[in-house]
Amino acid sequence: IPYLSRIPLIGAAFRSTASNKKRSELIVLMCPQVTLTKLDQYRLRQKWEDTNTHFGPELDQSECADCPKTDRGKQLALPPPDIPEPKDMR
Repeated sequence: IPYLSRIPLIGAAFRSTASNKKRSELIVLMCPQVTLTKLDQYRLRQKWEDTNTHFGPELDQSECADCPKTDRGKQLALPPPDIPEPKDMR
């Protein structure tokens, strides 16, 4: 009965109020790296791919559809180093 909640003194027994506050935060950590050569870029990428980038029990890398599938036993060939040619100092 909707009008009973408006009666003074006893109206509180017939109404209910509920409040729910939920806060969440997103934290993004960034660490810039300077790369001079393609070999540096390759090493940083390998280091990044080898680390676990998934946090929390709710997301497992094997269940992630966006993650690349890798064979841990395979060894990738390194690209040739990007070394500048020496200058002729004559």
